[in-house]
Amino acid sequence: MNKSGFTLIELMVVIAILAITFSLSVPAYKDLQLRQKINGQANQLFSIIYLARSEAIKRSTVVTICKSGNGQTCGAEWSEGWLMFADQDADGTLDPLENIISAGLLDSQIMVNWSAFGSDNYLRLTPRGMTMSQNGTFTLCPKNGNAMIARTVVVSKLARVRLPPMGEDDGGTPIVCG
Repeated sequence: MNKSGFTLIELMVVIAILAITFSLSVPAYKDLQLRQKINGQANQLFSIIYLARSEAIKRSTVVTICKSGNGQTCGAEWSEGWLMFADQDADGTLDPLENIISAGLLDSQIMVNWSAFGSDNYLRLTPRGMTMSQNGTFTLCPKNGNAMIARTVVVSKLARVRLPPMGEDDGGTPIVCG
């Protein structure tokens, strides 16, 4: 009698190979997901800065981007979120009569830091489309500290925004997270 099929040993070998392959691919997939989140957040910051620049020109007033945890007031940490508003008195704080243009929350797996000449609490753009003598860098690091997938968003005094390669700052130096 000729029976075709798999033996129990053949089936166990195949299952073992699949288990090993799966266990090796899961960490790489998680890094890929985190890398994509960081790229998305960097691109979002890039767009937010250009939106603030265009709103400042269009409204003919200073527009401020500040750190915000609730999208209604300035404060908290950059890692929590941001708030963009028409800063009529150009003082960097949201007053009751000033209009909120946009707000957003950031991904909880990413740490964001703004290091700037001037204030680390906000970025202000003038009606001429430039910063108010601020140049600086947003650094986006995963909370696991893997600097190889960290990004920077660099803002010049002319409000030009650059995205250096992943894992490097504007000068090509490796990013340090932590």
